[in-house]
Amino acid sequence: MKHFLLVTVQTESLIKLLEIIIWPLTLFLIILMFRKQFRNAMERMGSFKADATGISMSFEPKLDAAKKIFSALKPEGVSKSATSLHERTTFTGTPKEQLGQMKAELHTSLVELAQEANLDSNGKSTSALNRELAQKSIVKNESYHLIEALLEVINAAPAAISQAQVSEIQEMYNSI
Repeated sequence: MKHFLLVTVQTESLIKLLEIIIWPLTLFLIILMFRKQFRNAMERMGSFKADATGISMSFEPKLDAAKKIFSALKPEGVSKSATSLHERTTFTGTPKEQLGQMKAELHTSLVELAQEANLDSNGKSTSALNRELAQKSIVKNESYHLIEALLEVINAAPAAISQAQVSEIQEMYNSI
């Protein structure tokens, strides 16, 4: 009887322990299984802050990194060539819509360059077109890196991006 009672107590303790650790264990397994996706999401997010006022995320570090790349590759005082990848455009709508228009115009410009060079552009992403055009020396190496930095910032932009941030991105866009 003592042995039966001891086994019952141990089983109940084990069940209570499992009830306590099941959700943290499940969460750990999910994070472990999708760690690459979580890492990519965190990188796109920029900075993350959680405090009593709530949770806030910023992509300022991505924007700052892109600005550094642009200033290194296009320093002030260096005259820009007369030819540009695109015409200067004024974008309208919400800040997020403006970024979408910018990305679409950039893609269209790269498609046009690819077509002029008799390259197939069907179904290729903006980044893939940029890479292929750079490999064929149609897009200068400097422009390739500027476009990649710009695409990274546009893709990382949160829905609540400010107009001031979009203006900074547009300045970079216009310098390509």
